[in-house]
Amino acid sequence: MNEAHADGGRVTAVSRFTDVTFITAALSVGGGVVGAFCAATAVAVIAAIEGDAGSLSSAATLRLTGFAAGAGALSGAVGAPALAWALLRRVPLGRAVQVTAVGTVIGAVVGEVLNPMNPYAHMIPGVIGGALLGFVGAGVGLRIAIGREARGSVARVG
Repeated sequence: MNEAHADGGRVTAVSRFTDVTFITAALSVGGGVVGAFCAATAVAVIAAIEGDAGSLSSAATLRLTGFAAGAGALSGAVGAPALAWALLRRVPLGRAVQVTAVGTVIGAVVGEVLNPMNPYAHMIPGVIGGALLGFVGAGVGLRIAIGREARGSVARVG
């Protein structure tokens, strides 16, 4: 437990707590921004699939996009730090953001398209369940991939 900061000072419980708090807050803000973007993107893709090109700029679609962005921001603000600390601590941040964002959007679109087959659609809309499964699934898949890459590099070196 005698770790040292780059400036030569010892790491104390307070400084470690401060670091973790700052990192978690940054992950939350970033997750909120990316979550809003993912939700708005998913709504736009779903609107394009289900309607025509004019439906993207309709008042109803714009209201729905705004609502989805707010919900996505809240979900991302909570989900990003949770997934990052639980599964993605060894994953480069850019890769984690990219893979989980793509997984979230794909999951949301697939969930909405498959919604008629969802027996629980009255409880959990397909777009929400799909986005959650896409987000978590992408995180788990990335964790597995990074673990395999790490084991592969150790096997080649040693």
